[in-house]
Amino acid sequence: MAPERSQYWYDLGELAHIVGRRDVAKAAYSRYLKRHQDDAEVAHLLVSLGDETPPARVPDRCIQQLYARFSSTLPSDAPSVPDESSGSPTSGAGPD
Repeated sequence: MAPERSQYWYDLGELAHIVGRRDVAKAAYSRYLKRHQDDAEVAHLLVSLGDETPPARVPDRCIQQLYARFSSTLPSDAPSVPDESSGSPTSGAGPD
C-alpha cells in the first residue's frame, strides 16, 4: 500500500470496519486522520473504535459534514441543516 495516499488508508479502515477487524480499522483511520484532521466522521469513528465511552450523540460537525457530502443527491426541496456557528441554515451545497 502506498502510505502517502491517504484515501487508501480511509478505504482500508472502512473495509476493515465492515468485516469486524476493529484493530486494523482503528490503525488505518488513524493514519488517514493525520492528513485529514478536519474529517469529523473519521474522528467519530475512531472514538467508536476505541475503548472509551462514546458520546451520547454524534457531534454536530460530523452531521454537517455528512449532510454536505450527501446533499447533492437530495431533491432540491430537501430541508437544510443549521450552521452550528451562526445558527442559520446552510444551503445544503456540498464541499468544494
